[in-house]
Amino acid sequence: MYVRLLRASVPVVLNPENNEFTIGKATILKDGGDLGFVSTGFMTERALDAAAELAKRGVKAGVLHVPTLKPLDSEAIAKFAASVPHVLVAENHVSSGGLASQVAEVLYDAGTKTRMTRIGLPDKFIECGSVPTLQRRYGLTVDRMIDVALAVA
Repeated sequence: MYVRLLRASVPVVLNPENNEFTIGKATILKDGGDLGFVSTGFMTERALDAAAELAKRGVKAGVLHVPTLKPLDSEAIAKFAASVPHVLVAENHVSSGGLASQVAEVLYDAGTKTRMTRIGLPDKFIECGSVPTLQRRYGLTVDRMIDVALAVA
C-alpha cells in the first residue's frame, strides 16, 4: 500500500454526507461539455476552482475526482472522457507513471478520440522549497489550470 499525505491542513472539498468514499470509485463533481478535469488529491479543489472561473468565461468544464489509483475506476474515466473533446489530468505528482499515465492507458484501451493534457510535476528531481513556491514553479495552481484549459478549449 502507498499513501501520500500532506503535512499542512487542507480544506474539505468533498462533503462526506454527499460523497461517500469508496475505494476504486471515481466521482463526477461537475458536469461540463467543453473540457474535463480528471484530478486527484488536492488538485481536485483546484480543478473545481478552475472550472468555476472558466464558467464565468463561457467554458463548461467538468471535474472527475479519482480518489484511488489502484484500483482505478477505468470505466468512469472512459465514460467521462467520452463526454468531452479534451481532458486535463491534474495531479500533485510526477505526470509520468501517475494518474496521467493511467488515464492515457484508459483512453487508449477505450479507443477514445479525446485529447489529453497533463498538469503535474516533470519527471526530474525537484528542488526543495516551500509547498506554495514549488506549486507555482511547476504549474500546480488554479491560474495555470485555467491558462491550459483556455489554450485547449
